[in-house]
Amino acid sequence: MHFKVLGALEVEAVGSPLPLGGFNQRAVLGLLLLHANNTVAASRLIKGLWGDTPPATARKMLQNYVSRLRSLLAASAQGERAPVLLTSPPGYLLRVPAESVDLIRFERLVERGNAEAHSGGTEAAARTLREALALWRGHALADLVEFGIEWPELSAVQNLRFAAIEAYVDAELSLGRHQAVLDELERAVADALPPRERLCGQLMLALYRSGRQADALTVYRRLRETLADQLGLDPGRALQQLERQILDHDPSLMLPAATEGVQATHPARVAAVPAAGTAIPARQDRGEPPAHPVHQPPPVPVVSPEADQPDTEPIGAPPAPRKEQAPTVSVRTERKRVSVLHIRTRIELPLGTDDPEDMAEVLSNLDGLIRSEVELLGGLVQNFWAVGSAWLALFGVPSTGEDDPELAVRAALAIRDRIATGPSPTRCGPPQVAAQIAIATGDALVTYRPTGGVGDGSPDVQGSMLNTNLRVIDEVPPGAIRVCDVTRQATADVFHYSPQGEPTPRNPAPRAHLSGLAPLVERDREMDILGNLLADTHRRRQPNLMTLLGEAGIGKTRLVAEWLATLRQGVPPARLLTGTSPGPGTEPMAPLRAIARSFAGITETDSRTVAERKLQVAVHGLPQTSGSTAWLLSHLRTLLGWSEPPMPTAIRHSFPAWRLFLEAVAVEQLTVVVLEDLHRADDLLLDFVEELANQTTGVPLSILATARPELLQRRPFWGGGMRNATVITLTPLSATGTWHVLESLALHHGICAGAQQPGPGPVPGPDRGREAAVSAQCRALLRRIGGNPLFATEYFRMHRGEIPAASAGSAPPVSQEYSANKLLELPQSVYNTIAAQLDTLPAVEKAVLQDAAVFGDVVWPRPVAALGNRDAQEVARRLEQLERRDLVDRVHSASVLGQNEYAFRSILIRDVAYSQLPRSVRLDKHHQAARWVEHRLPEHPHLLIHHYWQTISLSRDAGRPIEALTRHARTAFVIAAERTSMKGHQHAASRYYQAALELCPPNDPGRAQLLRRYRDVVHVN
Repeated sequence: MHFKVLGALEVEAVGSPLPLGGFNQRAVLGLLLLHANNTVAASRLIKGLWGDTPPATARKMLQNYVSRLRSLLAASAQGERAPVLLTSPPGYLLRVPAESVDLIRFERLVERGNAEAHSGGTEAAARTLREALALWRGHALADLVEFGIEWPELSAVQNLRFAAIEAYVDAELSLGRHQAVLDELERAVADALPPRERLCGQLMLALYRSGRQADALTVYRRLRETLADQLGLDPGRALQQLERQILDHDPSLMLPAATEGVQATHPARVAAVPAAGTAIPARQDRGEPPAHPVHQPPPVPVVSPEADQPDTEPIGAPPAPRKEQAPTVSVRTERKRVSVLHIRTRIELPLGTDDPEDMAEVLSNLDGLIRSEVELLGGLVQNFWAVGSAWLALFGVPSTGEDDPELAVRAALAIRDRIATGPSPTRCGPPQVAAQIAIATGDALVTYRPTGGVGDGSPDVQGSMLNTNLRVIDEVPPGAIRVCDVTRQATADVFHYSPQGEPTPRNPAPRAHLSGLAPLVERDREMDILGNLLADTHRRRQPNLMTLLGEAGIGKTRLVAEWLATLRQGVPPARLLTGTSPGPGTEPMAPLRAIARSFAGITETDSRTVAERKLQVAVHGLPQTSGSTAWLLSHLRTLLGWSEPPMPTAIRHSFPAWRLFLEAVAVEQLTVVVLEDLHRADDLLLDFVEELANQTTGVPLSILATARPELLQRRPFWGGGMRNATVITLTPLSATGTWHVLESLALHHGICAGAQQPGPGPVPGPDRGREAAVSAQCRALLRRIGGNPLFATEYFRMHRGEIPAASAGSAPPVSQEYSANKLLELPQSVYNTIAAQLDTLPAVEKAVLQDAAVFGDVVWPRPVAALGNRDAQEVARRLEQLERRDLVDRVHSASVLGQNEYAFRSILIRDVAYSQLPRSVRLDKHHQAARWVEHRLPEHPHLLIHHYWQTISLSRDAGRPIEALTRHARTAFVIAAERTSMKGHQHAASRYYQAALELCPPNDPGRAQLLRRYRDVVHVN
């Protein structure tokens, strides 16, 4: 039997293809073949079939597909080494002879060609690699890819192919056969997305050797433009050097044709392993199948040691033996707010059953159940905790979510309820299972360890809350859930808690009573734009897509609510239909489903019969649908979830029907469809909204969407080029507008007591003639919230005790001016919102932002680069990206360093970025910053003094000796004082002498001299 995945999926038995069944069944087989002879978790198979929104019956459907595949393979199998599909906790294992799978044969041939190239056998290497590439018949699993499958394993296999092409071309170029590889190279360069610089370099070299210098330079120019447009990057140094060599007609590019046995001088780059982050097992794990099915850990991704290294050797040079290089492993550690679930199950097998295989089957089913529920809501189950009948689930790792505690409680309820309905029975009957679940939320130190390649491996989470939660779970009754006080307070709006602490869902408590106290300010322009666009939609009877973009808490939902309130009283009246994208764990089209239910008047308590009757009445009453009522009803039933959840391709087939439904709704009455939180929406919903706006005509339909800037990271051209599409960006409130909000909240709650006129400060009161209860505390708060009205609201909610403050570990220590003001502690909700925003950043940009937070309020590329050991030009580009993301602002003033100067847009952004660094990292970076300022910016005493003081303070907290560090800091202050005094900066010199005196013990012999110098400088100043 032969299995072919390097092209459309095919299985041949006795020379004839086998019928593999429908799409889902073929997909299961394809994914198992990509992991041939390795266990694939059931949760991975479910995710591969249905993505992040599997149906409730997904596990049962998967079992059916596996059963049919077993029967198919068993009926066609011959011989002792016939393939067999086995159950292997936590999933399934397809055991096949290695030579029967074309992917494994391809990998072995590439491995052999790699070895031949390294030993100097260039001709043999070219021949072997050519044989390997001949196995390909198109894109791997092309028939599944055609229907939208985008597994990371497929990207890894494609990368294997490109690596083999590069190795083959290297061998051919070193043999002087550049003409022979031109066609293959041009196809490979066109197919490689994102572009592969090495392929482009090989094509440039082959073209140059073929006398086509202009074409070679055109390849370079196109690559440079593509990298700049898509990634903001330039080609690597090797490619830049090759361009210069072509321009200079460098003779070294015209290598003579080599012959077999020529001593090589440079290695051929053959990457016979998957790229980072993929799940293709290493070679030794994919060869011969084990004699018996065993549970194996997930295969470790492997990368070439040079995957991220600059390519500096000549392209196309002859291959030679390579020195072994150990892969570099980087470990990243940060402080995070995490919600954890400890899940313990009590299992009783049917009476008289004690077979360990029965217990293993029950645990495997429970493992799949727990993983599916946790992963459905965006959580993570740590593999090492699945020991016996206990599990640890994490929310907030690797990315913080604003609603991590809520998702943790929802996952706990779903797990308990599914276990209560009874797990899958064993051969001796159903087991009795009860779950004990404890949930805790708190600060943790999270370490990401790469597993053999670039990228995060399984996180290592440490924190006292874990130990506390383990003690709590011992007291939890079977079938019960208990949450910590922090989780309970964070989710009080969403869940009701019994006196014992048992959660039950409830509708979120409205916050209008608090947010309504603050006036809606500085949004008149946006209100007018929305009103004018709606009037235009009604007058022209043409659809309009209006998108409100803005950061979390900037006031999108409040603005929409105020605008809709005006519509309800307006003329002509408008029909309002609203849907919200709830995020993880929901159906892709959930907002559209809510709109359909609202229009038909279907409630949560309606039976299926009542709901069906209401739907039919609503659809039959729509105009212009008489000839397509049955077709429309069929697709609306799918939307409402009354049939088996379809694949994404089937959902797309329903787009025309759903579009017709909304068009018919809008025919007789102006209709406004509101879609909130579109940045959390599934790609299918985004596609539908774009199609609805583009293809609907002749009806007054207005689509109003709200989203955060993250939407533009997924859809950079959202609204661009579309008819009747408008994007409105809500900017932060001005200082005056923020003052109005703070004043209203403070006066209502009596926080700033004592009426007084605003004194001197960064921002005067908005109305000088009106008394305002404004204190220094509120002025300090004004500087912190950065014009975000929700942040202001959350500060006052924290003051009222409705929400918690961030713990001392999460929030950095506030400066002295805030230390006595409890109002200025950081609300946990605000911390979570900003942390979630920072976690969406690329890793390098986040690291640059954290280094900037260490350096200070105002930063320049060079010192930030020094803290992270990065290139200053790269840091400058990253700061520009952070400016585009509204995290920092460019300061339009002359810079003392001759570089662009940046300031954090909000003090809170700086505080949260800084707080995510472990104390030991802060200490080292402050010390680095102090040494850098000492030698390059002595005219800025506040920076040097701040960083040395922080270094000393953090060293003391860590229990390190500080005597030598204190002496060095004092000496650095004195030297800086003398330098600045000589340059005429007497005020800076006085600050340095004052700081040196603070570090000088009273009985130190040099103190008197320091005091004299300080007095002299003060006198001159």
